[in-house]
Amino acid sequence: MRASGWSSAWSLRAKGLVIVSVPLAFELAFVIALSFVDNLARRQQAAELRVQEITAASYRLMSLLVDAETGIRGYIITEQPRFAEPYDRAVREVPQQLARLRAIAPELAREIGDVGVLAAAMLEYETLEHFRVSVGHRDEAATIVQSGRGKQLMDAARLAVDHLLQRETVLAARTRGAHERTRRHLRTLLLSGLAVNVVVAAAMVWLFSAGVVKRLGVVVDNTHRLEREEALLPHVGGSDEIARLDGRFHEMAATLEQNRKALEASNRELDAFSYSVSHDLRSPLRAVNGYARMIEEDFADRLDDDGRRYLGAIRGEARRMGQLIDDLLAFSRLGRNPLQLSNIDVAALAREVLAAVVPDDAKVDVHVDELPPACGDRGLVRQVLLNLLANAVKFSARSSAPRISVEGKRGLRENTYWVRDNGVGFDMRYVDKLFGVFQRLHGGGEFEGTGVGLAIVQRVVHRHGGRVWAESKEGHGACFYFTLPAPEEET
Repeated sequence: MRASGWSSAWSLRAKGLVIVSVPLAFELAFVIALSFVDNLARRQQAAELRVQEITAASYRLMSLLVDAETGIRGYIITEQPRFAEPYDRAVREVPQQLARLRAIAPELAREIGDVGVLAAAMLEYETLEHFRVSVGHRDEAATIVQSGRGKQLMDAARLAVDHLLQRETVLAARTRGAHERTRRHLRTLLLSGLAVNVVVAAAMVWLFSAGVVKRLGVVVDNTHRLEREEALLPHVGGSDEIARLDGRFHEMAATLEQNRKALEASNRELDAFSYSVSHDLRSPLRAVNGYARMIEEDFADRLDDDGRRYLGAIRGEARRMGQLIDDLLAFSRLGRNPLQLSNIDVAALAREVLAAVVPDDAKVDVHVDELPPACGDRGLVRQVLLNLLANAVKFSARSSAPRISVEGKRGLRENTYWVRDNGVGFDMRYVDKLFGVFQRLHGGGEFEGTGVGLAIVQRVVHRHGGRVWAESKEGHGACFYFTLPAPEEET
């Protein structure tokens, strides 16, 4: 399974940066575009507000001029000063409105200039009329009004203002059109960018899936295959971290295969040794035991007490040697036969073993707790309980009131069991030697045994994937713990 060049050659960090940078780049572009759209909307709003301000200023200017012209007419007819107030107000405010228009719309300077000229002419005409009335030339002023001069100036001012507003309408329409075209371009750009982002993201996802996820799945599958001692899938290829990790797994598999072959060779040698032990050593031992018995039977009348004691020692040591050979062969066979797994009622099995190891006439206080079941090889688990309980009976036999208990507790994936006695115990400084072959913490003269029983216990428990340990204090008994897998329905 080979992925594309970039996905297999680049490091995982580089791939991650590329995959993350694509959506980030689009998000950044999207934010910039939104900012530009917002700025465009603000400009459009400002343009519309400017149109409203120009219209309002123009209407105000015309209103001032019309009110001033109307007021002058009333002043000429009545000669009452209150009719001249609109004229006075126009004189004050018309220059202000013209200045406001120039500030709002500098691009309409020519149109505003035309309006200003006509407004000035109109104010000048009205000023002269006001002056004539004030100096007593009312009839002359009335004659000028009747000539239509004021109406002509007013009509010209209206036309100039209308031209100004039309010109502003044209400019506003152009601005709106430009804004709309820009908005359409931005919308097209955003949609195109979104489409490109979707395509690029899909491509990145595909490349990530092909170059990382699938290749990583091969590595994960190879870990399980390595655990099950199965053949690994082919190399994923490339030079990134995944390829290097997969290469390490293949190296480990090759090393394990070499070790397996070496172990098979060692097992064949061990089988040959076991055969030699069971046949070549047993024959001399049987001969020694047989000749010693024959001497004991045929020459009994010629032997004194020392001779008979020596022959008894010879036969006893021969039997002990035979037991050592049996225990050693049993220990060597533990790792060769496959486990026959089943759910085990550990409490019932413990009671069965206790009935075999505790003599009927022994005054031993025995207690078996409600033990959780286990998953294991029943025959091997029985051997564990047999060895531990036999040791408990043996080492607590000298107590005034021997007590033995078998207890346990449930765990998540494994259950823990322990056998406790109140026997002689042992020194915890030597606990590391406890589970070694032929290791004994008490002399052979004190307690019988070959020193293989606890080594068998450890090997059986380890074959089940469990742990075994012990705690003790000299003169205060010992407690041996071991764990076994919980039944599958419980886990």
